[in-house]
Amino acid sequence: MNKLPLIAIVLITLFSFKIAENEFNLSEGILIKNARVISPKDQSLSKEVNIVIEKDKIIYIGSNPPDISGEFNIIDARGKYIIPGLIDSHVHVTSTDGLLDEEELENPDIVKSYRTQLPKSYL
Repeated sequence: MNKLPLIAIVLITLFSFKIAENEFNLSEGILIKNARVISPKDQSLSKEVNIVIEKDKIIYIGSNPPDISGEFNIIDARGKYIIPGLIDSHVHVTSTDGLLDEEELENPDIVKSYRTQLPKSYL
């Protein structure tokens, strides 16, 4: 019995079930649609792309619309720009906004919470 046709059918079947690279099941996600990305490397402007974020990590950037299921928010960024790595370069991180020096000493828990969140505010 010739096994070549059987092997060919199995291989064709396996390759036809390839999982798409832009399928995602999110638990805490964000889909940013229609964004244009300004490259920090050469200041070029991309065509409109879709960006998928899961928790604090970018997991997909591409022009093809992703197939997403699960828990996620959608942001339509048409007409808007994303600039990776851009932060507010003029910051005052030595004090707690809204508290005087003596109030900082009286409220160490508030200061600790503020300083834990502060770095995320600049990303």
